Amino acid sequence: MANRAERILDKIISADSVPLVGHQLDKHSIRHCLELIAQLNGNILNFQVLARAMGISGPTVLRYIRFLEASFIIRLLPALPGESKKRLAKAPKIYIRDAGILHHLLGIQSLRALSKSTWQTSSWEGYVIEEIAKVLPEKFQMYYYRTQHAAEIQLVITKNEKLSAGNEKPTIAILIQTGSIPMINRALRNCLSDLPSRKNYIVQANYQAEPGKEPANVSADSLPANCYYISLANLLQKLSHLR
Repeated sequence: MANRAERILDKIISADSVPLVGHQLDKHSIRHCLELIAQLNGNILNFQVLARAMGISGPTVLRYIRFLEASFIIRLLPALPGESKKRLAKAPKIYIRDAGILHHLLGIQSLRALSKSTWQTSSWEGYVIEEIAKVLPEKFQMYYYRTQHAAEIQLVITKNEKLSAGNEKPTIAILIQTGSIPMINRALRNCLSDLPSRKNYIVQANYQAEPGKEPANVSADSLPANCYYISLANLLQKLSHLR
């Protein structure tokens, strides 16, 4: 796995691929940028923080980000647009799209090591988002929703109804979690109530039960309205048939 990831990285930052973005980018800096992004995986992107860490300007960092996004090595997940009485995050979240490359950059070499690391949650979150992106019909878009108090819906799916920008209507909200005990606190309930989504799902790592069947340590009454536990496999099947 490590050799595969390294070959992919070498190909991406090769001398032939770098000039494709219209700027001559330094290959070593590209690698450094990726290593820093791996540390930020699943977090809101702050260009200035990344620029200071690399010792370069904000506009230069932007060129590196654009190159990596065009190379399909990273994903920028935008914040859900629209008006709200609450103060919401507006900058995109950033992810390494390939879980194997992410783990390689973080020095994680086994599932056991991943399960004991602080990167487990962001790794699972990014993996779920990429799997959903593969099956989601083109007319649907993906966003995240996060309040100033850090209450967050990791993925909000909207349908393109030819509305003006900023008026996207949430169709499905997805909570992506790890751990054996689900987290459905008041802040998350408030987030779900903010969104007029028709269905809300909770996708937990290692959850394999049938749709609608809650884990043994969670009662149906404890879940918000229109919120269901579901395995990733069953969720992908549902999303692939969205119309």
